[in-house]
Amino acid sequence: MSSILISAEPAEALNRRIREKIDPALFLTCNYAPTAVPSLHWDARFYLAVQNLYKFAVDSTCVTPALYHFTPEAERWRFSRFRELVDTIKMLRAVLDHNNSQANGFFEQHQLEEYRTWQQRELGKIQAETDQDFERLYRALEQIGEKLITQLTLFVDLVAEAADKAPL
Repeated sequence: MSSILISAEPAEALNRRIREKIDPALFLTCNYAPTAVPSLHWDARFYLAVQNLYKFAVDSTCVTPALYHFTPEAERWRFSRFRELVDTIKMLRAVLDHNNSQANGFFEQHQLEEYRTWQQRELGKIQAETDQDFERLYRALEQIGEKLITQLTLFVDLVAEAADKAPL
């Protein structure tokens, strides 16, 4: 299967799964359409991947932000990292797409610090400098995308198996 970073196929597969297993009228994502721009360099691929992950995890669904609340209580432990993944995507987009001046307030400073920490964890340094650095960051985004798809697939399967879907 293609990566959610560059293809709508994983989102469409989730929608098929929810229609087949739960109800033909349901969908998980609505019209997810990743931006496809031919990018030769990893820095451009990285920035585009952040945009597409945000489109998938936030813009194209109302379920993902509230997934934890829709999950049967006994199964919530399985999704403990899900919210962290979505929060990471939101942070990346906020830092890369919004005005985050060093002179701004606490909220922006906190997000900038989170971004530096994320890069430190992925690269071993706080600033991507080379094409290889951006490739590593892109690969980290691919892993986030794969984890999201895995978690959403598990969510659909758990809801499909739930005896009482009314409280979900």
